[in-house]
Amino acid sequence: MMTVTAESRKKSKIMGVINVTPDSFSDGGKYSSLEHALAKLQNLIDDGADIIDIGAESSRPGASPISEDEEWQRLLPLLQEIKAQFPSLRTPLSLDTYKPGIMRKALAYDISYINNIFGLCDSATLKTLATHSNIHYIAMHLHGKPENMQEAPMLGSLTARALDDFAVKTTEALEKAGFTSHRIYLDPGIGFGKTDSANLIALDWSLAQAKNHQLMLGISRKGFLSRIYDPALSPPDRDSISKALETSFILNRVSIIRTHEVKTLKTVLQLLNGECEYA
Repeated sequence: MMTVTAESRKKSKIMGVINVTPDSFSDGGKYSSLEHALAKLQNLIDDGADIIDIGAESSRPGASPISEDEEWQRLLPLLQEIKAQFPSLRTPLSLDTYKPGIMRKALAYDISYINNIFGLCDSATLKTLATHSNIHYIAMHLHGKPENMQEAPMLGSLTARALDDFAVKTTEALEKAGFTSHRIYLDPGIGFGKTDSANLIALDWSLAQAKNHQLMLGISRKGFLSRIYDPALSPPDRDSISKALETSFILNRVSIIRTHEVKTLKTVLQLLNGECEYA
């Protein structure tokens, strides 16, 4: 019989989320003020987040893009305060942005992950990022753009092949830019321009491919969960369903799980690793 050890579970990391936007789908702009965002950061640290993802532009279905200046104005005060108030922060920070200018500016603020919903950016920026050995790159598969991605979403029958092609081409481009394999993560983009059938096939693809790629999965509070299970559920009410699916990601050793509610999932990891006294 195979013995499950702590070592076999180290691959899964939990990414907490701070949305400094006035129009986030998951929390309705709850953390758009600097004070609330910093309090959320401390809460995520206390709850055991392994990575903290900061985003300043909503990517919910129908969201309109904002300018680079506006995005940076939302981000800069928080990044400055984190640097000032948490000078010895041990939890790696991730930046959720697709704009090359924001990526470059953020290099001065101890960012460890770039999380790009559009997958790749220009090759010059990728090469610049790759020269910083502490930077990991998360490339997401997106069908369309946030403002129109649900007008003609990807069909389930096309999803597996599209994700196979995405994985090959994205990995090749990042390696060509100078990223080593351990710094490359792929996100199938659950809920981003896909039908509900396509979302489920993307999940199936991810669980099968977790042994071949470093994957990040984010299904937390996504709208398709309500459409499948209960249309009356608000985003926070979807946490229980999210946790059930996220636990399956841990069991399949998905590298990073991006979630809005960290504490419960951390307990699952601790139980699997034998780190809880009641385990």
